[in-house]
Order: sequence, then structure tokens, then C-alpha cells
Amino acid sequence: MLKEFEAVVWIPNFRIFAIQLDEIEIENKHLGDPYVMEGVGCVCLDDSCDDKWPTQALWGMNSAGNPYECWFMQKQETGWRVLPWQY
Repeated sequence: MLKEFEAVVWIPNFRIFAIQLDEIEIENKHLGDPYVMEGVGCVCLDDSCDDKWPTQALWGMNSAGNPYECWFMQKQETGWRVLPWQY
């Protein structure tokens, strides 16, 4: 998951973080459905995000008050993929 996120959302000298959702949190899962999100990848925008990384995926994670920016991720047959919109 981190390898795919790092390859797609490449921002030099930034720390990254990923959350994979529990199966219970994934509703109406259809393989390849672009609207099914199974995880998020995040980039720290501050000097440090220690003790500030998200612990769960919530709408509005990219609010101005958070020191990180996140993207939807989906697990496909070939591995994790970053979806083309932010969370």
C-alpha cells in the first residue's frame, strides 16, 4: 500500500502514512468500482505529524486544521491503487 502511494503521490522529503480500512467499514464492495474506498494514503505537510496522523478515515480529513493531506486508495486484483481524487 505504501509503495503504491509513494510511487503515485511522490512528494520529496515528505513523510507518508496509509490506513487500510477494516472489511466491516467497506460497504457495497465491488472490485474495480471507482467509488469504493478501502484505504487512504496521507502526506504530512508539517515538520512533524507525530501523534497527529489520522487513526481512521473520515470525510473532511483534508480540512485546513489537519497537518496532512489524504487520497483514496483501493485494493484491486493487481494490488493497491491511488484513486484520482482526494479524501
